Amino acid sequence: MFIIVIHRLLQSQWLLPLLSSCLLSLWFGKLRYRRINNAVVGVSAPKIRTCLPFGLGLAYHGYKAVRGCRSLEFWKSFFQENGTKEFPYTVESKLGSVRYILTADHEIVRAVLATQFEDFEKGEHFNRQWHEFLGDSVFTTDGQSWHRRRRRIRHIMVKERMTDLLIFEKHCQKLINHIHGCGHETEIQSLLFQFTLDVASEFLFGETVGSLDNPRVEFATALADVQKVQALLARSGSLFWLAPRGKLRKGMKVIDALIKPYLDRALEITDEELERNSNSSSKSFTFLHALARTTRDRQEMHDELVNLLFAGRDTTAATLSWLFYELSDKPEIVQKIQSEIDSVLGQDQDRMPTFEELKEMRYLRHTVDETLRLYPPVPINVRHAARDTTISTSKSKAPLLIRKGDAIAYSTLLLQHRPDIYPPTSSTFAPPEEFSPERWDHWTPMPWTYIPFNGGPRICVGQQFALTEIYFTTVRILQCFRKLERVDDPRIGLDGDDRKQFMSSHIVGQPGRPVRIRFWENSD
Repeated sequence: MFIIVIHRLLQSQWLLPLLSSCLLSLWFGKLRYRRINNAVVGVSAPKIRTCLPFGLGLAYHGYKAVRGCRSLEFWKSFFQENGTKEFPYTVESKLGSVRYILTADHEIVRAVLATQFEDFEKGEHFNRQWHEFLGDSVFTTDGQSWHRRRRRIRHIMVKERMTDLLIFEKHCQKLINHIHGCGHETEIQSLLFQFTLDVASEFLFGETVGSLDNPRVEFATALADVQKVQALLARSGSLFWLAPRGKLRKGMKVIDALIKPYLDRALEITDEELERNSNSSSKSFTFLHALARTTRDRQEMHDELVNLLFAGRDTTAATLSWLFYELSDKPEIVQKIQSEIDSVLGQDQDRMPTFEELKEMRYLRHTVDETLRLYPPVPINVRHAARDTTISTSKSKAPLLIRKGDAIAYSTLLLQHRPDIYPPTSSTFAPPEEFSPERWDHWTPMPWTYIPFNGGPRICVGQQFALTEIYFTTVRILQCFRKLERVDDPRIGLDGDDRKQFMSSHIVGQPGRPVRIRFWENSD
């Protein structure tokens, strides 16, 4: 990326204006610091040392970390090399003209997401970075615009619809039919992404895209390409406009083609149909109806459909992929879950669990909690300061000084991997890096150290839907298949990387290698 940036700068006619702008930005930044230091008492975080100006070194190494799927190691290096006693998990740097505060401190995360919620926002800078992908949607807007969009989504996420499991059952049966039994190998991750796309599309639009019957390979490739480019944009700070966007725009054309029929359908919904399906607990009331009731603006409807289809597909599929990756190497955990299923449902593998019965399966829920602890769906997130403020922490004598426009990037992944937030290893508490559902029998995380769905007013509105889908899918698969065995990827070591599995964290943290598993049915 650094070579591309330098090449573009040298070839451009606005090199001189850009350098002038950067110098002026640094000058006015110093003036702003002086003004704020006079008005607000606070300190800066330890600075990341780089050899290149304007944060180009940080952007370059961040790009390499994303490409090499080593985001966790990259974030750890910040704090190991630059952290101090007062700020062990908070550092800062400049990316272009924007000051970035990078943190895995739960006290700072709590302030940003909850106790000082009004001081922080997604912000115009975030909206510009993500606009070509997510537009003006619930994930990229603030204020009344965000409130209106969130209310619309909450209207469809009512309990009556969460407890209706027939959509899950319909597509679970198709998923199970695609899993090879008798010890044959199945690449489960791609099937899970097809499955969650089918579930999300039927729940949101009232009809499925049928990805399990007719795999949407072009759509999956397009969405993966879009996420790779978007991850680069998000990690480039105010230099995001220099990044090439060819693959992103090409991928968005494919995504738009999938969305178009549903968008056309939403615009065709009549007032009579809206009145007839106005009850949000009705099965015939879909997100399309909720959209059509509040707007007929095609672009706004498009942005919301892209957002929810992406969120409903990727985060749930990634969690299920990690869950079955872990289960495939831990027969004792599989056996415990199956014993719990048998105790609640009996041994009739055709019996579908109810919502209340899923809630009874405590060990299953702990297994999912453990998956989300080690592999949070969104490893990195960001907020921007809406005003000058400070954040106090227990380890620092002086509060952290925040300027209006500063970006606070927080890593849920690193936060939940911090060894200091866990009790000592013992006979009832496994080392934090190990996958151990049993730890949840005796332990509750400290507040704001376990936030796989974020927290505060912007907590994931689809949390209950996603958890129910994960519980239900796991139960139905383990009712049919009594034994799982992991198959290591044959490419391990051939490309110079001997990691059995790693997290590909462009936007959603999913397994970077295929998840290959052998399944045995009950009769086997």
